[in-house]
Amino acid sequence: MGTYRSLQERLCTHSTKEGECSIWVGYCQKVTVSPRGEDGSYGRINLTWKGRSLKFPVHRVAKVLEELLLLNPCFNFYSKEDKELFFDLYTAYSACGLSIDHLCGRTLCFNPDHLEWVHLTVNQRRKKWSNSVRRKKIGLQKSKETRHYRSLLSSSGVKEWVKKIRSRQFRVT
Repeated sequence: MGTYRSLQERLCTHSTKEGECSIWVGYCQKVTVSPRGEDGSYGRINLTWKGRSLKFPVHRVAKVLEELLLLNPCFNFYSKEDKELFFDLYTAYSACGLSIDHLCGRTLCFNPDHLEWVHLTVNQRRKKWSNSVRRKKIGLQKSKETRHYRSLLSSSGVKEWVKKIRSRQFRVT
């Protein structure tokens, strides 16, 4: 388990607050320069999966962790069963073609309230938005319930949700 009692504690020790954003200050991988002028860095965190230490995007880890904690407040990433559940849900979202859109427009932010699961094509379209357009459009979306997956996830449980995504019974448009 190391020096951390929970994955949340580990994320918090490698972050700083800037307004409402939780900014990752740990290891970063520079991807590209965005149209909004950011350097395109994405935070990475080392997690052990199937006996291998791999780097995972912090924003995806934070979003999956938030969903699991909503379902089970006693979720413990360091227990074998919960860790398996975490990676099942993590890989199911990727297999479904979902990616994370940073509603705040900051790629190093991993505040789950600033992250939204969207289809990859929607995310690519939103990348071209300027900050002013993003604030207007996201402001409208924040007034609606944009977390369309949450009701399905909480009603059916994680295992059923993972099955539905893997069998392609549920598609996000």
